[in-house]
Amino acid sequence: MTEQPQASRSRPGLALAGLCLIAIIGLAPLMQPHRAGQETWVTHYHEGWQEWLAKVIVIAGMTVSLLVRVRADRPIDRHAGRTMTLFTIVAAAMTIYHWITVDTAVKSTSEWQRALYLDVLNGQKESAIPHVFRPLPYGFVRSLELITGDWWFSCVAYRWFFTTWFLWASFDFVRLVASRHAARLAVAVLFLLYPLSVRYYGGQLTDPLSHALFALSLSYLVENRLLLLGGTLILGILAKETAVILVPAYLAYHWRDGWKSLAATVSLAALSLAAFLAPRLGTGWRPDFGSINGAGLMIKSNLGMSAGIRLHSDMIVPNYLPLLLFVGIFLPFIAWQWRSTDGRLRALFLVFVPLLFASNLCFGWLYESRNYMPAIPLLVALAMGAHAPAGDPSLAACEC
Repeated sequence: MTEQPQASRSRPGLALAGLCLIAIIGLAPLMQPHRAGQETWVTHYHEGWQEWLAKVIVIAGMTVSLLVRVRADRPIDRHAGRTMTLFTIVAAAMTIYHWITVDTAVKSTSEWQRALYLDVLNGQKESAIPHVFRPLPYGFVRSLELITGDWWFSCVAYRWFFTTWFLWASFDFVRLVASRHAARLAVAVLFLLYPLSVRYYGGQLTDPLSHALFALSLSYLVENRLLLLGGTLILGILAKETAVILVPAYLAYHWRDGWKSLAATVSLAALSLAAFLAPRLGTGWRPDFGSINGAGLMIKSNLGMSAGIRLHSDMIVPNYLPLLLFVGIFLPFIAWQWRSTDGRLRALFLVFVPLLFASNLCFGWLYESRNYMPAIPLLVALAMGAHAPAGDPSLAACEC
């Protein structure tokens, strides 16, 4: 039975404050007028206990934000504290795995991460596309680095913090449209698929924040909370432009509302365009495929048909296997539940999942299965028999 989305969702001010805080922390260090071409590592200006105190303050601040969420969740979840504790532990395990298998496994990878970080901070468009146009994660880590003087600590703390939020937001979305059991299953699936999702990439900072905002946006989308959805959409695009697919996804879910949904979609599209252009204006950016990912359209390369970028023979299986593990295994269960699934969620699935796949087909490698992670909460929910939230929110007056 679908749980009632009431108490924890009656505090839009709390969620909006959180989004504003992310924006401030992530963008403030990037707004300095002397930034371009002169940013370098923060020196270790702390000594001994001062350095550890700075790190304790960072972790304490992150913990407080999680505790605030726990308190807000308690009216509908008496085990909210236990649930969030579990998420922090699971996120820590995922972060440690990432550290061992990605961050420190190969020296060249860690060197590339550090070089990319400075290139983004210095606006080096030639060497850092597309990451230079995804400033929010790098700015957030920069703020932590300015406080602690330790870049590696800042990266690990950032990754753990937003991985925790990704797990919570995924759980929250699935319990909104399905059941608590399905929500727990979604978190378990995310944990089990995580090792494969980070198998073939260099460890750039984009994903934890981008994925958390994706999962938050799904809840705000089905609840028709336009202000919060607009905020997560802006921040999501500043983390990774793929978030723009939430605009057609919104229309697919709410199109029955007529002109109201169309007007809301146009407004969301305008916000998305502004967020997309903001980091690109004044940089000589041009609207072409190469400026999106630095390599151009990747369809032929992904299908092994490109003369310029070849798919190595030993990568053929890893290139297509993620489609089965991250999407295909859910499809038979979704088909089984299809007739009993709410029509709006079916429409959301038919738009959101194909567009997420198409974005990776066109502008990434298919084996970069980390890009499919935002779809897992929706796929699990539909596979477990999802229904739209009680109260028919798409027909109700728009909330914040």
